[in-house]
Formats: sequence, structure tokens, C-alpha cells
Amino acid sequence: GRHSLTAQVEQGLRQAILTGGVQPGQALPSLLEMAARLGVSEIVVRRAVRRLSEEGLLRGRTRSGIRVCDPRRRPWRASVLYLHWSGPEMYYHSVLSATLAERLHAERVLVTLSKLDNADAMHDFGRIQTLLDMQRPSLAAVEGESVEILQPQLARRGIPFLHLASAPSPLAHGGVAFTAEAAMSAVAAHARACGIRTAWLVWMSPPNAALRPALAAAGIAATELPTVPVPELGNPAGVEAGGRRAVEAYLARRRALPDLIYFGDDFAARGGLAALMIRGLRIPEDVQVISWANRGLGPVFGRPLTRVEMDPVRHGGQVADAVLRKLAQTDGDTPPATRLEPEFIVGETTRGTGSA
Repeated sequence: GRHSLTAQVEQGLRQAILTGGVQPGQALPSLLEMAARLGVSEIVVRRAVRRLSEEGLLRGRTRSGIRVCDPRRRPWRASVLYLHWSGPEMYYHSVLSATLAERLHAERVLVTLSKLDNADAMHDFGRIQTLLDMQRPSLAAVEGESVEILQPQLARRGIPFLHLASAPSPLAHGGVAFTAEAAMSAVAAHARACGIRTAWLVWMSPPNAALRPALAAAGIAATELPTVPVPELGNPAGVEAGGRRAVEAYLARRRALPDLIYFGDDFAARGGLAALMIRGLRIPEDVQVISWANRGLGPVFGRPLTRVEMDPVRHGGQVADAVLRKLAQTDGDTPPATRLEPEFIVGETTRGTGSA
């Protein structure tokens, strides 16, 4: 399967419990015996059982072993299905969803995390329909721009949903908007204060639409560097290699450096910074640098980067708050969208000082 062994064992056991394949009070085989039957390690089964115990579907006792609980008597006051398009290699989304689950579990709200895959949509949507039918969640939270594919499935079952996207769908029952307009305006104002007149923009994912007009309004001419195709661009190593090659290719063709290089991805920034240092270029003396970054996993450099920083822990808490507000809502009104915004932080890779 495309999912981890632990996730496959967990889902198989959950389905057996929720569909009556095993009955409340029934004892399961030992961890070692289940591992042998399934052809996996004991630690895989142990992790799956622990997750189902946290959901209230299993109960472990020293002498009586692992027993099935009645799924109708789970200690949760509500359940949420969180559907997202980001894989476990995406640090920001992994930390955000883990923070969301931890916060909601503390409020006795069960969270099921499920990844969607564009490459195998038919399989995924069949699996999601099964999840919706088995769990009947109180609320769904859907991340990404392709919500229109899932919205009919949710509407047919009467399940309200929150939409997490740059522009939440008007069909959603609440929105969480990723927005960077304020941060990009701060980038442009700081760049102008640093004397920047020309900039290269390095994107390895869709560009932030707010940056180019903000730079233009500040009188800064921006050139988007064409990215260099690399194998497996979706993983961090591929993105880092793409950032390095994009900068190397442009340096080889251009004699004059820009005043600023802006990296729209933290992994691309790692590769691009390496390409600059290999050339013996000094930052910020020869060229100034601003990077997109994630708090806790930003690019490593010899001095603090000037950066646009996303905080997945804070944002996970904000999404949890939006979910709790929706669950507590008694009327049918759609609450105002929650805004997830990055913070612009001035470091030492630009020539300005002070906080923006």
C-alpha cells in the first residue's frame, strides 16, 4: 500500500471494529501473534493499537490483554476528519496537523488525519467515502484548492466542512485563509529601505501572488528565475537541488548580480545559498537575501536570515480554535474566516536593521 504499515494495520483494525467484524468485549490476539499473522514487526502493531486505544476503540489490560470497546460509547464529544494534500515530508503541514490533533484531543474531540493523493484520485476518493460512511464525523476540515471534488460527498452526507486555502470556498461552512499580503508588503518596504532596486525571485512551487506587485509598487524590478527540472521535485532534496541549479544557471549567464535574491521556499534557499557561497559571494555585502522559512526548520546559514516565517504550531492552534468555534456554533451562519499569516523578520542577510 501507499500508506505506512502502521496506518494500514490501524485502518484495518478500525474497520473491523466499526463494521462489527470484532465485537465489543472481544479479546484480540497478543501483539506478537498479530504481528506474525500480518507479517509485520511488533512495533507496527503496538503503534496501531496505541492509536486505537487513544480513540477509545481498544482497551489494554495487563492480565486480560487487548479488548475491543463499544464504538458507540467512545469518550469523544465530537469527531473531525482532517483531509489534506500534503505528505509527511512537508514539515509545516505535518507539525500543523499534529498540533491540531493534540489540541482537539485535549478537548475530547477525535481527529482522524487522512492524506489525499492527486496521483491516485479514484482510490483516494473511494477510501474517503468509506471513512465518511464509517465515522460520520461531526465536521470535516479540508485543506487545499481542490475542495470542489469533495464537497458533493460531504453535502450528500450532511457533513459541514471548513476549508483551508488561500481563498476558502463560498460553499464551505467556515474558512481558514492562508494569506501573506501583510508580510509581502513588509518585505517590499524593507527592501526599499535597504536600497534594493533589482531582485531575483526563486520559486520551486506556485509563486506568492502578493510579492511581485508589492515590489513593483516599491519601485523594485523583479525577475523570476526559471527553475531547473530535477527528479522527484516533490521531496525536500529535489527542491534543494532545484534551488541550487536555478541560481547556478542564472549566475553562469549573468555578469551583474541583483541587489536581492528572494527564495520562495526554504529548501530552495538552502540550495541557492550554497550556490552563492561556492561562488565566493558574500551575503549581504555582494547580494542581499530574503527567504521563506518555517519556524523550527528554517535554512541554516552563518548568520540569521531575513525571512518570511511560518509558525506551524501557532497556526495549528488557530485551526483548532476555528474547529472548536464551529463545533460550538448553534446557528447556521458562516463565521468569519480565520487568517493564517506569516511574520516578516529582519535578520542579517539584508543591510537594514530592526524589526519590520
